[in-house]
Amino acid sequence: MVTLIASTRPKLVVDYLKPIDGPVQYLIPAGTESIWRSAGITAPLRTVDSWTDFNALVAAVSGIPITRILATDESTIAAAGFLRSILDVPGQKWEQALAFTDKAVMKRRLRDAGIAVARWSVVHTFAEAARAGDELTWPVVFKPRRGQSTIGTTRVESVEHLSHLIATGRFDAHTVVGDLELAQQASGVFEALTASVDGFLVEECVDVAVEYTCDIAVRSEQSVLVLTTQYLSPLLDAVGRGEVAEFITVPCDSPEAVAVQLITRRAMAALELTTGQVHCEVFRTKTGEYVLGEIGARAGGAALPALSALLFGANTIEVGFDLALGRPPAAVHEGTATPIAAVGVPMKCGRVTHVPTLAQLEALPGVIRAEIRTRIGQRSGGGLAAADAAAYLFVTAEHEPIEPVMDRARAAAAELFAFDDSEREPAMVR
Repeated sequence: MVTLIASTRPKLVVDYLKPIDGPVQYLIPAGTESIWRSAGITAPLRTVDSWTDFNALVAAVSGIPITRILATDESTIAAAGFLRSILDVPGQKWEQALAFTDKAVMKRRLRDAGIAVARWSVVHTFAEAARAGDELTWPVVFKPRRGQSTIGTTRVESVEHLSHLIATGRFDAHTVVGDLELAQQASGVFEALTASVDGFLVEECVDVAVEYTCDIAVRSEQSVLVLTTQYLSPLLDAVGRGEVAEFITVPCDSPEAVAVQLITRRAMAALELTTGQVHCEVFRTKTGEYVLGEIGARAGGAALPALSALLFGANTIEVGFDLALGRPPAAVHEGTATPIAAVGVPMKCGRVTHVPTLAQLEALPGVIRAEIRTRIGQRSGGGLAAADAAAYLFVTAEHEPIEPVMDRARAAAAELFAFDDSEREPAMVR
């Protein structure tokens, strides 16, 4: 009997998934087969053009005696849930997967459970969006109902600003350039904002003082791993400046971590997750209220898996795979109270022409570990927003605030990468 792995990128499998007993087949985005083969994946590949084309999903797996379905990332969670329901395969089914991936369904469920979320409206046209902005009070945030890494998410200040963004193509379909973008094309995140028949969200703009993330893995409601971090600056602000997601660890017993973990656990209960993992975004407003932004049934991305491994000896992606496959998860040791920061080196638009060695990056002052996330020849079109880092540096500071150490490390590392923008495609307008 076959384990089906629905995945967008081979790196998520090659780097983190331990060998699986029995035959394995992959369900991947069409057009990415060569990427998988070049990564050394030899198992059968089934393809789909879209993760939301349900007839195509069923056709793609026809004839496979599937006993397990594993989703490796945000793009494939709902598709895997749908297939589990249709094929009667154990695991997270369609209704729960939808609640973790459709932001309108998610927020409705959370609000009904008494959890603080931003007010929102589902709209289908920019005229409807403008009226929603008036009702919610500008500025507001436009975002796809299903998305990731802030792709397609935009702060809109006013009706006039909306008109400008429409005229300059901010909400148009994005030109797919790099390999990572190609892998995400089947998710629909690069389509025009108005392309979805389900509409998109216009959301109240929360007055954010600090934005946190919380990754929790549970087995039969018992915690396996808990990682709480603070973004260096609120994510949407950072993306607007062309930066990638950066994090600073928060001690698990601090008042902030306790509050963030509480709202995350309440959301898990509301969405009925008892075994698995979540990644939750939580805002602390300038008046001190904690508001849940979004929650996904997956490990956090960017530097969070590596940060977890550094802190606890267990990578969050690996822990999630173990839970999904019914295996005992990796042992988690106690983390340190000393803050560790994950510093991102942004990718520039174009082709990578030089990449430093890990030794060069780890020799930079304050850097205790580094993770290179690109290679010579890789192209980037700027469409992956917060997720598109050339490298992450893990930094500590003993005798000064950590932010200046982060700034120096980021600047020094950026000088060690080189990009050729002669083949550059227009990046998304931000």
